[in-house]
Amino acid sequence: MARHMSGNTEELRHDAEVVIHLASPYVLADWDGALDAVVGSDTTMRISQGIGLGLLVSPLSARRLDELFIQLAKDHSRRRQLIFLVGERWILLSFDGVCPGPGLVRVHLQDVTPLKQGERAEYEAGQRLLVALETACIGVWEWYSGDSFISLCERVAQWLGIGSHAGELSLDACLARVHPGDRQRLIDLVRSRSFSRSTSEIHEIELRVSVGEDNYRWIVVAAASLPAEEQGVYARLCGSIRDVTELRRLELLDLRQQQLMSLAAEVQQAFLVDQSLVAACDRLFEPLLAITDSQVGFIGILRNSEDGSQYLEVPSISNISWDDASRAWYASHRDEGQSLRFHSLNNLFGHVVTHNTVVCTDMVSRHPASRGQPSGHPSIDNFLGIPLRFNGEAVGMIAVGNREGGYSGEQIELLAPFASVLGTMIRARQLEEQRALAEAALLREATHDALTGLANRKLFFSMADSLFEQALRYGQQVSLAVMDIDFFKSVNDKYGHQAGDKVLQMFAQTLSDAVRRSDVHARVGGEEFAVLLTQTSETNALDVLERFRLSLQASCIQLDDDIEIGITVSIGYCDFFDGLHDVDHWFNLADRALYLAKAQGRNRVVSWTPDQTGS
Repeated sequence: MARHMSGNTEELRHDAEVVIHLASPYVLADWDGALDAVVGSDTTMRISQGIGLGLLVSPLSARRLDELFIQLAKDHSRRRQLIFLVGERWILLSFDGVCPGPGLVRVHLQDVTPLKQGERAEYEAGQRLLVALETACIGVWEWYSGDSFISLCERVAQWLGIGSHAGELSLDACLARVHPGDRQRLIDLVRSRSFSRSTSEIHEIELRVSVGEDNYRWIVVAAASLPAEEQGVYARLCGSIRDVTELRRLELLDLRQQQLMSLAAEVQQAFLVDQSLVAACDRLFEPLLAITDSQVGFIGILRNSEDGSQYLEVPSISNISWDDASRAWYASHRDEGQSLRFHSLNNLFGHVVTHNTVVCTDMVSRHPASRGQPSGHPSIDNFLGIPLRFNGEAVGMIAVGNREGGYSGEQIELLAPFASVLGTMIRARQLEEQRALAEAALLREATHDALTGLANRKLFFSMADSLFEQALRYGQQVSLAVMDIDFFKSVNDKYGHQAGDKVLQMFAQTLSDAVRRSDVHARVGGEEFAVLLTQTSETNALDVLERFRLSLQASCIQLDDDIEIGITVSIGYCDFFDGLHDVDHWFNLADRALYLAKAQGRNRVVSWTPDQTGS
C-alpha cells in the first residue's frame, strides 16, 4: 500500500501533492493528507487499494490521461496541465517538471468542480437570456417616406421617456438621442439603396440611445421596407426595437471574467515558477484595476506579527503619489522597499479581513467602519473590499475604489472566482514559508551549538574542508585559529555550571563581534573554539586575534550574586601553507601553537612556525 507523504490531516487544503507511476493505469505511489478533500473519500479509498487514475476517470478523461502521460514519459521538461473528470468531480492536474524517480512524476491535484459548475451555469444562463432577447419584440415603429416624424408604440414611447402613450418623435429628435459614435451609421443605412428594392428585406442595426442624462442603452433596430406602387420606391419603413443592454452587460461581464481567469492562470503559473507572491501580485494588479474600471486599490496579505497581532502586508498598490503629502505617507509605510505594512486594522480596510466580509459602499465616509483617511491620502469616494479566503478563513483582501458609477453585486460576482484563486495562492505561499522555516530551524539545530548559537564542530570542519580546497586550488589566503578559555574548569567548580554557561555565551558574543561575516567561527568542544579567517594576510589575522584577546580581557561577566568575574583566552594560530596534508593536519598545527600559548603562561596568541617540533 502506498505511504502518505504527510500525516497532517487536520488542515485540509484545496490541492494535493501526489506521485504517480507513468505506466498505465497510473497508480499513485505517494500522496498527502489533502487528497481526500480533493477527490473524495470513496476515490481515495480506491486509490489506497491500488486502483490507478486511468480506471477511476471517465472514458474521455482516460484518453486525455493517456496522451498526457505518454508526453511526460517522452519529455518532462515542460510544465503541463489537464482537467479530467473523476466521478462527479472535475480535477485539475498540474505538472511542474518534478520527477522523483524513474517512471514517476510529482503533480498537484486541485478540485475545480465549483469553477466548472459555475462556468456551465453561466453559459446556460447566458444562452437562455440570449434566446429570450433575440425573440422578444420590445416595441414597434413606423416611418413614411418624406414624413418628418416617426410613429412609436406605447412601450417604446414610455421607455424613451416621451410619454405614456403611443406618439410621434421627429427625425431630428430621434437622431439626437442616438449616441454620436453610432449616428452616422444609422444615417448611411437609411440613405443606402438597400431600401429602394420593391421586395421586403429585413435590416438590423445596433445602436446606443439616450434614455436620460449620460445614460445610454443598447438597442437593436430591425427595419423592413414596404414598397409603393411605383417600381423601386418604398412607401414606408417599419420594424421592431429590442433592448439588448442586459445582453451586452453579460457579454462584457463574461469577457472580463475570462480576462480575470486568464490573468489568474498566468499569474498562478508564474508563481509556481518563481515562488514570489509579491511579483505575482504586481503582475496582476494593473490589469485588475483596468478590468474593474477602478482608479485606486491594493492587494493585501494578512500576516501575524511576532507578538501575535495581525497586520496587512500590501505588495501591490495603485499609484497614490499624487502630491508631496501622499508621497511622504507612502514612503513612511514602505517596508524595505518591498511592500507596505498596515498594522492598524481598526478601519474600513481592516474591517474586510477582521470580519471576513465584503465591504461595498458608495459613501465611504459614512460607513460604520470608516475612521477617515490619513493626511495626504487621495480621496476615496466609493470602495469595494473582498476578502481572499482559504477554507473559509480570510488570508488577505482585494481593495478597489473610485469607480465611476460605484460598485454593486456585479463587480462582487466578477471578482469572486478570481479572489478564490488568489486566496489559494496566498495560502500555498504561507505553507511554503512555514515549511522553509521549519527546514531552516532543523538545519540550524543540526549545524549550530544550542548554547552559544555558533557553528558546531561538524559544520566547522565541513567549511574548513571547502576553504582548504579553495586555498589549495586558487592560492587564497586562509588562517586557522584554535582557542581555549583559560581556567574554565575552575569557573564551573567555583560558581556552578550556570555561571559557566554565561561565560561561554559572553565569549561567543565577543568572538562574533570581533570577526567578519565572511569568517567562520565555531564551538568545537567544551570550552574550545575555532576560527577560519578568510582572505586575510598573516599580519591582519594576528591583529584580529589580538584585538579579540584584549577585548575579552577587558570584559566583565556579572553573576546573579553581584559577583563579577573576568576571563582570558589562549589562542594558537596557523596560516595556510603548501606543506599541509589536510584539514586535520592544519588543525593539529594550530592546536600545537595553542599548547605553547598555555605553556608560556596563557592569555596570549602564539603562531605556529615550521621550527616547532612535530611539524
